[in-house]
Amino acid sequence: MRKIPDAMQAALDTGVTTHCRCVRAELADGRRFAFTDHDRDLTIDGEAYRSGAGFSFVEMEARIGLAAGQGELAGCLNAAGISESALSEGAWDGARIEIWQVDWRDTAQRVKLISGRLGEVSLKDGRFEAQWLGPAAALETRIGRQFTRECDAELGDERCAIPSDHAGFALGCDKRFATCRERFANTRNFRGFPYMPGNDVLIAGAPGETRRDGASRGLGG
Repeated sequence: MRKIPDAMQAALDTGVTTHCRCVRAELADGRRFAFTDHDRDLTIDGEAYRSGAGFSFVEMEARIGLAAGQGELAGCLNAAGISESALSEGAWDGARIEIWQVDWRDTAQRVKLISGRLGEVSLKDGRFEAQWLGPAAALETRIGRQFTRECDAELGDERCAIPSDHAGFALGCDKRFATCRERFANTRNFRGFPYMPGNDVLIAGAPGETRRDGASRGLGG
């Protein structure tokens, strides 16, 4: 739970404040940028927060627990370091973002509202919109491979290796082992685990028949 300074809380209680928002960004390459929606520059702990960046905060949401709080951070392409080329080249992808509520008369009176990283960035008509991901979003990131019966390659990619001029390419692929075998004769590059037993096998009791060749599991397809 965030602690709001007493002076800030007193101002909030009156409904009249001298508060503004400040955004601090750190890129993956170590560069730092700081902006404010106040009408003049501010200095906080020796760091300059530039005004006029044109930031707005859209549907910003923080959630309790392990839910991945999310929202959007939008702004104009008129600040140093936030150019169309920089965004298109991915310089801001994954940038760490902190958003603060600050009393511009006394910047010591401030509270961190939220922190996270930038996700997908889009550009339109001289503006950018960036998906904001809370700290818990990292828990949703898939790391490594998933062990499934279906193939996790994409038809025609480097791991699949089926050329686009293959007779079956236009028919697509449903990622099943049988399809890989019968339509493409490409089982060598199949990236799934077709012989992996499922939950039905794990909970099944011992069968009465004596044959033990795996045929009853449908391993052929």
